[in-house]
Order: sequence, then structure tokens, then C-alpha cells
Amino acid sequence: MEFKHILVPYDGSEPSIDALNKAIWLTSLSPSTKLTVANVLYMQPVVVADMTFFPTQQYQNHMQQHANALLESVEEKLSGLSDTNVVVLSGPPAPTLLNYADAEDCDLIVMGSRGLSTIKELMLGSVSHNVVQSAKVPVLIVK
Repeated sequence: MEFKHILVPYDGSEPSIDALNKAIWLTSLSPSTKLTVANVLYMQPVVVADMTFFPTQQYQNHMQQHANALLESVEEKLSGLSDTNVVVLSGPPAPTLLNYADAEDCDLIVMGSRGLSTIKELMLGSVSHNVVQSAKVPVLIVK
């Protein structure tokens, strides 16, 4: 099966590095495939009792700079491929990735798994689990 546009969520973790490597390999099999690497920034407010704390502008700027630096290193890794895109998205990770995949006509999502146990996954949820459950396109989870 040949894919036209592969999306790889990337946060610099070992599982996301493995997913990126697998996506690069898949793209090398079909040079006309577009590869998009996305980092999702989600600066959720913290609620303590009846108070809500929002991230400061300084923290938001720091996180944006971190995301940009992270993706600059990815751009170097993608330099040998013909059709690539590196983006920073904002919002809750799973729905943000799914909306992007839908809007940009991605036909495969390749992502890492953190390897949470079933109990932890049920209690905490996970981005990969939520993406697998809700995606309209195939999702390849790389362990």
C-alpha cells in the first residue's frame, strides 16, 4: 500500500524518535509520499481547589522556543527527503493531531507508544490510545 501523506507526532522522546525513523523508512519506499512531523504544545491551566492558574507568557515563550529547537533538529534529519513539513500545533494533543490529519489529508499516522500498562492507560489515558480509537485513517504504533 502506498501512502500519500504521513503524519508523525514528535516530542523528542525515544518512542517518537523510533516512530520518525519508521516513517522516514516508509517514505523512502515511495519518494512521492509527503511526510509531516508535528509537535503539539498544550499549556493546560492548573486547577487547585477553586483557583485556576494559567501558564505565564514567559513559560509559553519558553515552550514555543523548545518546540522550535526540537523541530529544527528534525528538519536536519529530513533534509534528504523531497516533500516534508515540520509544524508546531497548539491544543489538546489527540484531537489537535486528528484535526490536523483530517484537514491536511494525511492517510497514515505513525506514532510512538509510551508502553503504558492497561491499568495506567485506563486511568490516565494516552495520546496514542485516543488517536487509535478516533482516527479516520490507519495508525501505526511503533514500540
